[in-house]
Amino acid sequence: MGSLRQSDGLAQGTSPDAPMSPVSARAGTGGILTFDPAFVGLPAPQADWDGRCTLGRRPLGAVTLAELAAGGAALDGLVAAKRAQAAGGDDRLGCAYLVGGVSWELGKVLGGLWLGGWHVGQADPAAVALSVRYVDWAADGAKGTTVVLDLTLDPDGLVAGAQDPGNLAQVMVYLHGGLIATLAATTGLGAAAQWRVVGDGLCGALLAQGKAMGCVPAATTLGRAILADPGTKLHARQSEYVEVSLPGNPVARDWFLLRGGCCRFYTSDGGDYCATCVLRKRDDQIARLRDHLAATRPA
Repeated sequence: MGSLRQSDGLAQGTSPDAPMSPVSARAGTGGILTFDPAFVGLPAPQADWDGRCTLGRRPLGAVTLAELAAGGAALDGLVAAKRAQAAGGDDRLGCAYLVGGVSWELGKVLGGLWLGGWHVGQADPAAVALSVRYVDWAADGAKGTTVVLDLTLDPDGLVAGAQDPGNLAQVMVYLHGGLIATLAATTGLGAAAQWRVVGDGLCGALLAQGKAMGCVPAATTLGRAILADPGTKLHARQSEYVEVSLPGNPVARDWFLLRGGCCRFYTSDGGDYCATCVLRKRDDQIARLRDHLAATRPA
């Protein structure tokens, strides 16, 4: 009970993304938005299973979000690969894992840029390419293979925007919209459930970048503004940032995201609800997070 599952990483904030190469993109005013200083400020990956992001043209073997939205073998293969991460998982689990992974990686990049003062106001799904890596892991007596999604962003498909939380939400909705519609039809996981996973992915990534960049208050303020906006598909009343501490140990404290969506791990063989799953009661979530702190932050 003291440990968090790997998919709980978005709840506490894991290692952020790699710095990107200095490339320019179009600004909304028709000028040039140079990303050089912004990418220098993005934290580097801390482990092999952290997704990487680069700027440039699509690499060999990568597939764009626009192509995935069209359906077909590439999308089916990704769902199957994600489904295989949990024994006995079905296509709806594979869908939730895939959408969660894409939104997490995009959230790290776009959210990290936003926190650094660089605001992408528009992004073309054809400008976002995914490459797959397989990384073996072992933790808490368990082991497996993680399907890691690396991103390549084409700067010609990025346009600067205003400093408005609604812009970040709109970009995420636009990038995921076609993919979610297709996955709802092919896997049976409803669009509403998928949008909650996207909101969790973005807001969990914001927390991760906030921790790495030393600006947790700014990250949680931005995430709360997005989650509280009923005008966006990412609106979720159940999602909540909380700071959890251990009584008598002032050092043992950390920020987490209580999720509004579900990755469906509980439907797999031997699966259970994640520590921060929306299907757990809040008191149970907090108790499990305190157990996690007690196991990882001894007095």
